[in-house]
Amino acid sequence: MENDRFIKVLERFVEVQEEILLELRALRTSPLTAKPQPNLLQDLIDSVDVKEELKISKSTLYRIKTSNLITPIKIGKRDYYSLTEIKKIAAYFMK
Repeated sequence: MENDRFIKVLERFVEVQEEILLELRALRTSPLTAKPQPNLLQDLIDSVDVKEELKISKSTLYRIKTSNLITPIKIGKRDYYSLTEIKKIAAYFMK
């Protein structure tokens, strides 16, 4: 069970890393003609912002995280979450 969660987090990390590499390669190949692309890291928010966005407590965020409804991305010692994923959850539960 814990290995599955670790694998999901690792897969998401690899996806983000690949997207960043593709964005960097696109900028490097044609810096003058490249269109500005959204920063992938701007889509990540920390747990404080998640709690504010969903209007939930720290313990509720922990329960949501451990039930695998959202997958955090660990950077250093902090968890970050995809803003689009959080907005989807908010739309689903706030119907």
